[in-house]
Amino acid sequence: MFNFTKDCFVGIVNIDNKRLEYFETLNYALREDSSESCLSKIRNILDKLNSYSVDGFKEEEEYMTETVDKELEIQIKEHRWFIEKLDEFKKEAEEITEENSKDELNKIIRFMIRWLYSHIVSKDTLISKPIIVSDNKTDTQTTVEENENPFAFTEKYVVGVEQIDEEHKRLFEIIGEANAVLHNDFLYDKFDQISNVLGELVEYTKVHFADEEAYMESINYEGLEAQKRAHAMFVEKIENINLDDVDENQDEYLNGLLSFLLDWLVNHILKVDKLIPCK
Repeated sequence: MFNFTKDCFVGIVNIDNKRLEYFETLNYALREDSSESCLSKIRNILDKLNSYSVDGFKEEEEYMTETVDKELEIQIKEHRWFIEKLDEFKKEAEEITEENSKDELNKIIRFMIRWLYSHIVSKDTLISKPIIVSDNKTDTQTTVEENENPFAFTEKYVVGVEQIDEEHKRLFEIIGEANAVLHNDFLYDKFDQISNVLGELVEYTKVHFADEEAYMESINYEGLEAQKRAHAMFVEKIENINLDDVDENQDEYLNGLLSFLLDWLVNHILKVDKLIPCK
């Protein structure tokens, strides 16, 4: 069964509630109940997924529009994909029989698990919460936070495990180097240089994930499997980046790419890696 753990929370109540409902629907799909036919279960699951997509996606997109979230367009595209797949399942449900319903149920479950890791865990956790500056903060504190270098590895990212912290610091540096190249107007072949830096990022990320997973295994950390899944999804994402396919609006694409990489790293450290205990 799947648990809606702390690292899955976005921090916006209405959005988190819809995502909690998704977890409950997935667990319902996985739960074996001899009192309910497979056909009945499929229809109930599709009804619940329809409610999740209609209400949940609307809630997310409206919130992201209000907060001018840079991930909005990506979310809209993936929401459309989910709805298209759901429509396919609805059409198939009209023709399935009790004999082949088990195969159809397993197909839906595989789809739901894929969406869980490729979107809810990987994308929804990047949804930005509005920045609220407390009235109790001094002007100096506010200025420091507003002017903080987003590519700097600061105290708030420290996990407490030296090797992990050093590797996280290097990941911030690599993304920062790519950003510096992108915004250097005096470089002629910046695209090639960014490609080289991103290549380094891919290889270093694999090394870091392997080291991090080895540490978690050494302390018998219960969150290891969830971490491995999140790591695998991220590696798959960055390995599939092909800058040669970007013909138009290269700067806009690269800015979006770097924002995604930085946001994922920040959210993963703060919401997931900070839970890793020290020896």
